[in-house]
Amino acid sequence: MDKKLHEYLLKQVIKLEIQSSGGWIKQITSSAIKIFESGQKVPVKVYP
Repeated sequence: MDKKLHEYLLKQVIKLEIQSSGGWIKQITSSAIKIFESGQKVPVKVYP
């Protein structure tokens, strides 16, 4: 993944986590932040 795109997406996920009130959004954003910070590649399923 392009480094600039990676940094942008990480910032957006962090903003979403800060703005969310809790619940399932916090769980998803926490997981996403860990994945972005680790550089781990995860499979993504794209729906038409």
